[in-house]
Amino acid sequence: LPMYCVDENINNKNKHLIYAGIAGGAMRASTGYSFLACQRWAKQCASELKLSPSTLSSFRPIGSVYQKMDRLMLAVLRHDMAIGVTLFVQMFKKVKPARFARFMTEQATIFDFICVIWAMPMLPFLRAFFRVLIPRKKLSTSSE
Repeated sequence: LPMYCVDENINNKNKHLIYAGIAGGAMRASTGYSFLACQRWAKQCASELKLSPSTLSSFRPIGSVYQKMDRLMLAVLRHDMAIGVTLFVQMFKKVKPARFARFMTEQATIFDFICVIWAMPMLPFLRAFFRVLIPRKKLSTSSE
């Protein structure tokens, strides 16, 4: 399973082709979990096809908050792969199973998010947060 964000529909030039499953962005990049996102995608497609058999739109099966959290987790791992075991062990020890299940199935409450974030070692995630999720302004090198 790829441990990076995949969505072939973003730059898809062929309007008669819509990617599904992993290629369609229905996989949590940090964990490989995709079952419920694929089910949501299939349900959405079935609804659209009932309305108009000739029209089918692509949509992001994974919510943007979850995509950002996955990108953050992957940035931490990319910077220090040795921390991976610690991250997952801490998450399983510190986050109650019901909270973790809601988080993994994209049904988390704000308190679930806080508990998952609190379970992680802060320093590596803060570094990754500023490196990945905070856009930096590019400095101009030309003297205008």
